[in-house]
Amino acid sequence: RLGECQLHRVRGVHTSPGYRVHARSFGHGAADHLAVQLVVDLTRQGDKVTGGTMRLGSRATLIADSGTLAYRVYGGRPVVYERHRHRYEVNSQCVAALESRGMVFSGKDDRGQRMEIIEIRHGHPFFFCTQFHPEFQSRPAVPAAPILALVLAAAKRLDRRMQEDGGVLRPGAGFERRV
Repeated sequence: RLGECQLHRVRGVHTSPGYRVHARSFGHGAADHLAVQLVVDLTRQGDKVTGGTMRLGSRATLIADSGTLAYRVYGGRPVVYERHRHRYEVNSQCVAALESRGMVFSGKDDRGQRMEIIEIRHGHPFFFCTQFHPEFQSRPAVPAAPILALVLAAAKRLDRRMQEDGGVLRPGAGFERRV
């Protein structure tokens, strides 16, 4: 599963044991097993609607743990720049609870406050969700790393490709190899 933007991240919580989110709650409902919302709407502050607030443009995402899928998907780079266009975020009060259930927040913003990449390391063949939109920088000869990883994982070739690329994914490489 590859998810991009907040809507897919919340859907991803459905697959995490012990968590269910109301299907129509994206940003405004409550989780069945949490006392706080999983998603924060950037256009609201309490009951006040601020309107027009979105995170836009290219922003840095830090990938600190070299043992994560994010680190390998992004070619071993500890910092990646991806484009954003969203108004919902994971509620930081829920991070510890989600991590205790097996979700890994492998990418964070440059202040360490916003969760940018979620993955599940065990029990799922490929679960990689991003807050940003990698498709905004994807090109035919150099696909976005998460999209290439999804296609390779679906074809059951991701592990072999990463091994051939030296333990990390190198988008744009591999055209000289026979598939």
